[in-house]
Amino acid sequence: MNFLVGFATDDGINMVNKHYGDAEYYLIYEISETKAVFIEKKQNTTDENDEAYHGDPNKANKIGNIMNGVQILCNKQFGKNIVRMSKKFVPVLFDIDNIEEAIKIIHSRFSEIEEAWNLGKNRKHLSFKSI
Repeated sequence: MNFLVGFATDDGINMVNKHYGDAEYYLIYEISETKAVFIEKKQNTTDENDEAYHGDPNKANKIGNIMNGVQILCNKQFGKNIVRMSKKFVPVLFDIDNIEEAIKIIHSRFSEIEEAWNLGKNRKHLSFKSI
């Protein structure tokens, strides 16, 4: 099985240390258990600088539209919309910055992502943070 995975980034190298919906860009990869292929870079077109917008269902919908076709969302932080996003995606939390390192972790924990995806609308986010 392959998944389309969206990484929240401002610099194209690291995940952002702010909410997923506040990134400037999203790098989309097609990832299998052993391979990762870069697909595209999508620009965030939401109003991420408006503090009142955090946790807003409309923002969740806009991010969902930007991420159309993506199944897994990866970042260091998610806001209140993580619950809404879990119905359509598998949000994955990391405590590392580098996207290439995150891809290696995804390869090593691929079965957990598959299990979470298969839960459908009952899915919850995953945390791949070190203990």
